[in-house]
Amino acid sequence: MIGCSTGNKPNHRGKNLNVWFIAIGKSRISRKSTVIAKMEEIIDAVDPNIKLPVDFTPERLVSIMSEKYSRERDETRAIWINDEVSGFFEDLKKKRYMSSADVLLCHLYDGRGHIRSTLARGDEIIKKPYLTVFVASTEILPKFFDEIMIRQGFLNRFLYLYGEYEEWKPLRRTLSQDEVEEAKSLEEWLKALNQSSVIMLDFNAEAWKFYQEFERKIDEKIRSENLGLKEGYFGNYPDFLLKLACIHRISRMSIEEFENPPPITVVGVSDLKWAFDFLRKVDSSFDKVLEIMKRTFLEDRKHVSLEEEVLRLIKINGGAITRKDLLMKLHSRFGIKAEDLDRVITNLENLGEIEKDIVRRSSTARRPTIVYRLKIDNQ
Repeated sequence: MIGCSTGNKPNHRGKNLNVWFIAIGKSRISRKSTVIAKMEEIIDAVDPNIKLPVDFTPERLVSIMSEKYSRERDETRAIWINDEVSGFFEDLKKKRYMSSADVLLCHLYDGRGHIRSTLARGDEIIKKPYLTVFVASTEILPKFFDEIMIRQGFLNRFLYLYGEYEEWKPLRRTLSQDEVEEAKSLEEWLKALNQSSVIMLDFNAEAWKFYQEFERKIDEKIRSENLGLKEGYFGNYPDFLLKLACIHRISRMSIEEFENPPPITVVGVSDLKWAFDFLRKVDSSFDKVLEIMKRTFLEDRKHVSLEEEVLRLIKINGGAITRKDLLMKLHSRFGIKAEDLDRVITNLENLGEIEKDIVRRSSTARRPTIVYRLKIDNQ
């Protein structure tokens, strides 16, 4: 396990530096499968036992993870690699047998254990999970994303990598001698990392100041701007920055340092700046994901009435939503204006689908809050 503390406030359990990546790009030209094939080669050379199957049910995932617990390390390590993950998200969206997989995976990402009781095998227990994910798909993937996955945080745990086309280069049949030596060196380095004991990291004063300022700016942006669907993802940036900076610092350690690690490995501001530059690419990629989602919503809109969309939004919001929030959602997706919403609401009220409440927060409030609710019989 990799330990991490910040601001001279160490956590004895540490922070697992697990990261989740989704690579998205066009078939062939983005070379997603090539990259993943190379990753699997490296993992197989270092520790093939940590790999998960490409596909799994939630029940099977618990069984496999429970078998990977190491008493010696007192942790459960695993990596999920999949070069075409669209089927997983399609099943998730359509509430098939994978309907609880996102909740389970979120627990594992957060480092929380899990227990499942079975008749045949008794209790299956996942202890101190450390799960890394690298999955990929074509541009069809964001079409299977929905607002709930983002609002509830599952999609907000991924770092998105959107593959851009670069000048075509022919594949070579062999590596140069320098490349062969470099590959061997990387394999030895990863084996040393795999066998190392706990590595504790902490920020120096300059890095801690940089991190606090970054966190302050994120909070200010969330407070002062209407970020819409991006708000939850943006709120995860400080955690992403911390993890990526620590991982970058580890990448600069030598094999000798893994064998005899210092009590504290210091993370500097250069590591945070590297992580910051990486996050800017992630931010751009997430914007493209949201754009694909928006196009999908617009395409679906051709086949869905505004009344159906309003009812859907009220339902996923727990059965009630303020006029302000409803108008904001409809306007950001479809350009719906206030007068359009009034027409739709009147139709739904006449049909007996919804009812309107006028809530006065206080006697000094300038305007009351208008809330639309599904009628009990329609919830």
